[in-house]
Amino acid sequence: MFFKTAAAAVVGFALLYASVNGSGVFCPSSVGKQYFGYKQVTGTNKYFYATIEADQSPEKAPTFLYLPGGPGQSSIGTIVTDIGPCTLKSDGKTLQANPFSWTRTANGIWIDAPGNTGFSAGPTETTVTNWVNDLFLAFTEILKERPSLNTEIYLMGASADASSVSMLMQIIDSRAAINVKGILIMSGMMGPLNIYRGSIEMAGKRRLVSAAALQKMVQLFSKCKAAVQSCQPATAGGEPNPDACQKATEVCNSATVPFVEDAGHSIYDLRVKPGEESKYFKTRPGNPGTFLNLPNIQRQLGVSKKWVELNQDVFAALVKYASYNTTFSVTNALDNGIKVLVIAGDQDYTTNAGGALGWMTRLSGRSAQYGAVLAAAKDEPIKVGSEVFGMMKSGKFPNKATFTYIKVNNAGHMLVQNQPTGMLQVMQMFLRGEI
Repeated sequence: MFFKTAAAAVVGFALLYASVNGSGVFCPSSVGKQYFGYKQVTGTNKYFYATIEADQSPEKAPTFLYLPGGPGQSSIGTIVTDIGPCTLKSDGKTLQANPFSWTRTANGIWIDAPGNTGFSAGPTETTVTNWVNDLFLAFTEILKERPSLNTEIYLMGASADASSVSMLMQIIDSRAAINVKGILIMSGMMGPLNIYRGSIEMAGKRRLVSAAALQKMVQLFSKCKAAVQSCQPATAGGEPNPDACQKATEVCNSATVPFVEDAGHSIYDLRVKPGEESKYFKTRPGNPGTFLNLPNIQRQLGVSKKWVELNQDVFAALVKYASYNTTFSVTNALDNGIKVLVIAGDQDYTTNAGGALGWMTRLSGRSAQYGAVLAAAKDEPIKVGSEVFGMMKSGKFPNKATFTYIKVNNAGHMLVQNQPTGMLQVMQMFLRGEI
């Protein structure tokens, strides 16, 4: 496949590569212009990023930042597998137009973070504060360089990055003139006690494990609860204790994960055995590692590093913070009139829908009792064509904030792969203010 040569320029302290005439390395047939390069965030860390303009009226289109989770999962990889203008064919080398592209009507920003994730370089940040601050620095530098993207911003985070985008919003609120309108949380690991409790409740209700195993899970949960409380800082938004968080995550995982996996269920999709999650994927792109490690692709991107989808060192260093309760940042966003949409799949065990609704209905801020209003809201079906995509409940508030929960039918942890049409539609509705 033919790729046009990228034009390179030095911008500030970042090397920027720009697509020519709208086409580019991530999708030669793309209408939207593509820009990519590095942003130096500290003396030792530089983050790789990409921006792709919307196919339709990019100067008027909203802009999303997309972070896929992990921690340590490359955001760049999702451009050619999930939501970019092109996806990979099965050979992992050839691109094709993506019918589920999120950049049809929106500008997109992708950042490989934290630490050495994806094409980024540098040591893994040692604290949550440093991690989110570096993300903030990269994001603000991108918007300074591309001010046309700072129209209406939506922060989107999946799994572990639900916390990243929520805490990023808190920093933006106090330090930057960025026009954030909403936060989209997908399969989010937030409200850890509610998520862990929800897993055990799910195991019981769906009879995923034996009665004896369930009893053991319930017993272990009391230790999990105490450990999670030890992980939390003295005040919301403070720095969590890394050693206590490490212990909490280990204790809570031991109470929830092995029993279900030993019974033959994937914690990412309860319909299948571990490792068989792709059975229910409606999209099956080629291997992004094949494409992103091709010499000609790396030359066009201006990189010289072996790309891996999930950096195991970053994951090992930061997964401990799964037990850190970051829901305070969602409350802060709502208090500031931000729209928040939380989406969870009905077949996801590890970041289950019941746990998500649990932490959501407990939130209370200075402007409103967000959780109580959401709990009292009616469940309404949301349709994609003639099919019910899921059930939705929502609360609206005088300060223009909205707080919405969607439980997606027939979807596990990987929402975009399980329900690409529905996720595209819901994302577009959210950006249009219809949710």
